[in-house]
Amino acid sequence: NGLASVLEALGDHQQADVVYERAEQMMRAARGAEHSLVGIVRHNRGRNALAAGRLVQAERLLRDAGGILATSLGAAHPRFAVWQHTMARLRLAQGAREEARALLDQAMPVLQQAFGSSSEEVRAAETTLRQLAAQPSPD
Repeated sequence: NGLASVLEALGDHQQADVVYERAEQMMRAARGAEHSLVGIVRHNRGRNALAAGRLVQAERLLRDAGGILATSLGAAHPRFAVWQHTMARLRLAQGAREEARALLDQAMPVLQQAFGSSSEEVRAAETTLRQLAAQPSPD
C-alpha cells in the first residue's frame, strides 16, 4: 500500500493500481473480504482511479470501500470520514454538487476532531469545499 501511494503521488496511476490490486488480494486472503484493511486499500484504489480520471471505476471501488468501512469501522470512524471526503470529490467531478456537499458536511466534524483543524486531511477537505463553492451551479 505504501509503494502504491508513492506511485500514485508520482502520477503513475496504472502501476499504482497494479500494486494496490495486489495488496488488496493479499489482504483479502489474510483477513477476509469485509476487513477494514480491505476497505482502506479499496478506497485507495478508488482514489487512484479518481486521480486518473477513471470515474466509473472510481465509483465502483469507492462504493465498495464505503460499505466495507461502514460495516467494519462505523460511520463515526475517521477512516470513514476520509472515505466520505474522497467520495465527495468523486461526486463533485460527476456534477452531483448536493451529494458532494452533504458528504463533506458529514465528514468535516469527524476529520477536525480526529486529525485537528490544521491537519492535511482537514485542509484537503476545505480545498474540496472551495472547489464546490467555485463550481457554477447547473441551470
